[in-house]
Amino acid sequence: MKQVKSGFDSLCGLSIGMISLTLGAYSKHYSGVYEEFITGYGLDLVYPLGHYFLSRGGVQAYFKEKTYTTMEKATAINASAIFGCCTAFEFAQYIGIKSGTFDTKDIVAYAIGTTIAVGLDLLLDKKASKLEKMLNLTNSK
Repeated sequence: MKQVKSGFDSLCGLSIGMISLTLGAYSKHYSGVYEEFITGYGLDLVYPLGHYFLSRGGVQAYFKEKTYTTMEKATAINASAIFGCCTAFEFAQYIGIKSGTFDTKDIVAYAIGTTIAVGLDLLLDKKASKLEKMLNLTNSK
């Protein structure tokens, strides 16, 4: 069980977070192919993705230090928190606390975005582990 994210892994995650939030911000002004989908659900897909990666380092470090949990559990906690917050904002629209239009498809988009984030995190973790092994073999010679 991996306990610490590498520097390469953290840098890639931060980059993914920043890029996805930037794309999400520009999705509201998009005009082109699939405009209705991108302006309607683009932000709902990339918002949880970006926030997952921006918060994962802090969440994982906190839970590792405070509760001695594994990275897998910290990943699940982070993903659940991100999806929960996104869904809470959607329900706030439903009851009128937050401006906007409630749409159950937004919740589906949040779930897809969170799932993509976890999948990318797992893939990134595997790639970072391979890179670290390769660098350790090179440095040990």
